[in-house]
Amino acid sequence: MNGVPSGGIGTTQLAASATMGLVGRGWGHTPADTFDKANCKSLQSAAMVATRLLVRIAEAPDWPGFRRSSDGVERQLERAGMLEGLKRSGRWPPPR
Repeated sequence: MNGVPSGGIGTTQLAASATMGLVGRGWGHTPADTFDKANCKSLQSAAMVATRLLVRIAEAPDWPGFRRSSDGVERQLERAGMLEGLKRSGRWPPPR
């Protein structure tokens, strides 16, 4: 994927003990990764950053890719067998 722009979301939050350094992955993606260990503030912050990034990408006229027209998206959804379900659930066409 050389040349494909990408990104990630991490943390700079320090652990409770200064000798432990950064939080890092901690419980993440282990059998002990349960909802009670989630940091709601961190999840909210990560969601806000991801949303801002996606909006900027979606609005960037010079983003290295192409934009499909609404008709093109509809054709693709139809080919994938998803269009009727989206229409029945009121999610197509998308709000403007």
